[in-house]
Amino acid sequence: MTERATYKVGVNRKRRRIWIDGPRLTRAGFTPGVRFWSPVSPGRMTLTLTEGEGTARRVSGRPDGKPIIDLSGKDVHVAFPTCAAVDVEFQTGLISIVPATRNEG
Repeated sequence: MTERATYKVGVNRKRRRIWIDGPRLTRAGFTPGVRFWSPVSPGRMTLTLTEGEGTARRVSGRPDGKPIIDLSGKDVHVAFPTCAAVDVEFQTGLISIVPATRNEG
């Protein structure tokens, strides 16, 4: 299973932010409560499901059960300091985020 989508890079409290929610996350296995690692490098973020505890992030959720991943702050600034949008590729257990090839949101 591979899906792709383009998301805007927003700003919240003067911090860069990428908000991902909905059924694409569910189909990739990122359901509310599961943990994931999110290594960051310039031009890329990779979210990988993990069963470990520790410093792994957790997928949030809405009362209706929709999963939410809210990436913000330093990590987004390091990976995408000037991008207005990012391309997100969803695979089972893995989400790759890179600068958008088209200027969409």
